[in-house]
Amino acid sequence: MMKKIIAAGFLISVSSLMNAQIDSLKMNLDLRTRGELDNGYKTLISDEKSTETTISSRVRLGIDYYYKNLEIYMSAQDVRTWGEASSTSSKNQNFTLNEAWAKYKFSEKFSLKLGRQILAYDNERLIGALDWAMQGRSFDALKGVFNFNSNSSGGKRCYI
Repeated sequence: MMKKIIAAGFLISVSSLMNAQIDSLKMNLDLRTRGELDNGYKTLISDEKSTETTISSRVRLGIDYYYKNLEIYMSAQDVRTWGEASSTSSKNQNFTLNEAWAKYKFSEKFSLKLGRQILAYDNERLIGALDWAMQGRSFDALKGVFNFNSNSSGGKRCYI
């Protein structure tokens, strides 16, 4: 009987530790499909050419892990146009690494983020994710973030 109580106590403590670890792991999945009808570009279509229909898709899987002051994120994606890729090809050139970065929070006001990441400046008019394109855009960069107001999450930030 004592062995069962010890085993049950051990299982409860291990499961509570596992819950603490699972709470710091997030996963996201983005599926995007787009169909386009090409009936001439910037000009009327000629009589010899017929309209073309293309369907493209993107699958993006992201994993975000938090541990104390460290955050690690990785996102891989597969972008393809249907019927364009060979099924017998040995190389998959559609699969790319979209994001892979680590962010360390030195204090409530200052943090550094290093790796391949999405940068967004001036409401994404100057530099942005370009997410309307299926492949998106990311940059290899070191970004410093300084929060002027650490009391609220909506405070002003300065990016270096």
